[in-house]
Amino acid sequence: MLTRIFTTQRLAHRVVQVYDAAGEGWRDLTPLCVPRHDHGLVTVSDRIYALGGLDSAEQQLSSVERYDPSTDEWSVFAEMPTGKHSFGCAVVKGLIYLVGGFSGPDRAKTSSVEVFNPVTKMWTEAASLATPRVWLRCVELQGKLYAIGGEDHLPEPVDTVSIYDPATNGWAAGPGMSEKRSSPACCVLADRIYVTGGDDDSDTRLASVEVSAPP
Repeated sequence: MLTRIFTTQRLAHRVVQVYDAAGEGWRDLTPLCVPRHDHGLVTVSDRIYALGGLDSAEQQLSSVERYDPSTDEWSVFAEMPTGKHSFGCAVVKGLIYLVGGFSGPDRAKTSSVEVFNPVTKMWTEAASLATPRVWLRCVELQGKLYAIGGEDHLPEPVDTVSIYDPATNGWAAGPGMSEKRSSPACCVLADRIYVTGGDDDSDTRLASVEVSAPP
């Protein structure tokens, strides 16, 4: 199990840092193979995966890199079906879900959901969101995928929370947030979802924090 926090910088850097909660503090690791920002970053089976994003020339990336903490090495691991950035990304039962985002040569806002199996290196499609969304965040809770906030096609920030059940390949509407949020940060603690910050519909940066009700 990974017991450290890994970060990558936002503006198409290769920098990777790790924070050791045992007391070592922050230190630099081997950089990414390709500079990227607005990408996805998840862990599966003690490996870290960096997916898509934009490079230093603001071009969309379709590459998937994998990091092995035991060797401190990144490698180009797979290719996405299309370049994509500013999507939601989370892991459910060992599969990596990419939700929404800007995609394709015209960088259109999408509602598509792509699923990557890191064991087989195969991509499949899951049921799409009801509407296109970008700058959303995704988390896993009790075997389901939560797509939180973001910006819709209008474009306006949304308070929408959508819940995907892999067992039925279907989406359901969850309880909406009290504020509209684009680009928030989210995490799960003790079976509750915490949502922090983001931009609201007046383009104001938020400092507020919301937490979901217990399941």
